[in-house]
Formats: sequence, structure tokens, C-alpha cells
Amino acid sequence: MNNVLCLSMVLLLGWAAGPAQSQAPASTATVSPPSDRENYLSDRVKFQFATSVAVVRMTAEGTEKPVTSACAPAFTTLKGIGKLKVDNNDHPAFMVSFVAPDPGDRCKSSGLPLVKVDDVVVVRQSLISATPPDRYGLTYGTLIVPYKMQLKGDRGTSGGASLGGYLGFRQDRSGITGLALQYVFFAGGASISVVQNVDGQPVSQDVTGLTYGLALLGTVKDTFQLGVVVGADRVNRNVKYANNNKPWIALSLGFDFSN
Repeated sequence: MNNVLCLSMVLLLGWAAGPAQSQAPASTATVSPPSDRENYLSDRVKFQFATSVAVVRMTAEGTEKPVTSACAPAFTTLKGIGKLKVDNNDHPAFMVSFVAPDPGDRCKSSGLPLVKVDDVVVVRQSLISATPPDRYGLTYGTLIVPYKMQLKGDRGTSGGASLGGYLGFRQDRSGITGLALQYVFFAGGASISVVQNVDGQPVSQDVTGLTYGLALLGTVKDTFQLGVVVGADRVNRNVKYANNNKPWIALSLGFDFSN
């Protein structure tokens, strides 16, 4: 925890199996906050290179639909429609909404037929993770802001953590620029340290409040995190809090505000 706090202070100042994952002890329950990182429903996706995909014959009977291999030229537009079961596994599924030209006859040289508009295709998550496509669409998740700098009020640095859900728009061009951006609105709970007068003595107490604001979240080359968050905290009027509804800002380089 101390490492996280120190890091936050510094930041304020300035088709294959995935990798093996370590397992938590049996007595520890691991809960992951909801996010859309592997949820492509309604997103528009474009690979920067000719990509082999599996076309699903949706008119066939049964849960397991037959598939045939096909080639999607670079920058063909795929729209997320959820997940489909292929080879006894669930894979991200898309509908082809635009077939781009095939410069250099990359698909032709592969010997695979071209995808067609309205084809339903699946792409392995491992391929998407290894070679991130351009991706545009709604995004959601959980925002954690451990430290804030007040722009008004006492103009100090507060350490009350804010935790809230966010909703916004994703503009991911990792494959071309190496940069993925999310423009989001967030709202949620905040634990706020307030100095109160108790029996004539100043006492620091943690009170629960509402935090809200806007954020720009970024990822460079799918690894390095950056973020700018502007928001405000609101507590009960009966609590004498100098920063009530006063704007604050939080900056990060290398620390991920979202989960």
C-alpha cells in the first residue's frame, strides 16, 4: 500500500491459449471490477493488416455452427455482436459492415476467399490481444483516484480515495499510433477526510460523499498508462468541508486510474 501511495504522490507531481495466470489462495475470493476490455458488443473494429477470420454459417442448426476460413482485407470494418461458440470455446463475434480494397492482393495470395458484407465472423481473443486493432465505441469500467489536488477551496492535496463507475467513448488506434484513449464521465462514492470540532478539539474524521467528474484515460503501446481526471466531491451541508463541490484535478503517468 505504501508503494501505491508514494507512486501516487510522484504522479501528482509530475487462435492460441492465453498466458498462464497465477491463482489466488483457495481462501481468497478475487473479484474483478466490470469493464469492457474484452467486450466488443457494438464496437467498430479494424485490423491494420489482412486477417484470417472464421465465417460462421448462422443458418445451420445446433449450438455449434460450422465455420469456413476467409480473409478480411486490412481496414475492413467489423461490428461487434457479442460472442459465439466455435471449437467448444466462446470467441468474440463480429458482423462485416464494410469490406476494404485488398492492396497488394494480400488476401488473394493467401488462397482464402474474401469476406462479404453481412458475414458473421469470429476472431480469437489471442489475436486481438497480440495485434490490437483500431477500436471505436462505448466504454465502461471502474475509476479509482487515490489522490487529488484541489483547484479551489484549501488548494491542498487530499488523500481520500474516490471509487466510481465510468461511461464514455473509446478511440483506440493502438495498431497505428500506439495510443488508445477513453473520454469518460464518472460518478461514485468517496471517502473524505474532514477536520471536525469535537468537544472543542479538532478531530479528523472520514465521511462518505459523492465524487463526480470527467476523465481522459490513455494507454501507450498497450502498456504505459496516463490519465487526467477533473472532478469534485460533495458531502452533506452540515459537514464543514472547505472543498465541498470545489474542483480538483488528478494526473497520472504509469498508474492506471481504471480497472
